[in-house]
Amino acid sequence: VLATTPGGAAEAMGIRAGDQLLSINGMSLADAHRPQQTLDHALGAATGQASIVLLRDGERLTLSGPLAARVEVDGTGCGYISDIDNTPNVSQDIHPALITQIDGRSTPLTTTPRHRVEAGQHVLVISEQIPAHLFTRNQLRERERMQRRTLARAYKALVVDVEPNARYSIGARLIRSKMDSDSIRDNAYWEPVVHRVQQESCR
Repeated sequence: VLATTPGGAAEAMGIRAGDQLLSINGMSLADAHRPQQTLDHALGAATGQASIVLLRDGERLTLSGPLAARVEVDGTGCGYISDIDNTPNVSQDIHPALITQIDGRSTPLTTTPRHRVEAGQHVLVISEQIPAHLFTRNQLRERERMQRRTLARAYKALVVDVEPNARYSIGARLIRSKMDSDSIRDNAYWEPVVHRVQQESCR
């Protein structure tokens, strides 16, 4: 799990970034050749409830709860999401970010100018790419330790409501008031943001 949707069913059940999902409603994900397809099938077959077995810090846990209805895109157009637009807006402490997933699916490994998505709500998983020179040597050490220790929990989720024919530029805002050691260890020193929305025809 790289991130959970804020306010979503997974978060309500207690699933956290960094958890390793083993099974859902008795369907194993651990040895599945294509776990995303298995997960989609299990969710599609669910009757409104989910029982999930997961591994967290070496401990096996079972969580359960209701499944929220999936947010469907409205199908009335498309828009774009980009992480390589002319970021950042340094005056607002917004710096480059990397979109690693859109709606649970990994983005291409090659650089992509923009990602076309249907109009509607989308969940992005973001990693910060804030330049090293903005940190002191001690802060950099803390950040590197945190990223090694937390792995997937170093990513954050961002929910974007995409309007038709619009382009959304994604960045990472550095929170200067949270650059102490404890905040960096808690990965609280940044947040993913939409820093610009502009019109762009999409078909």
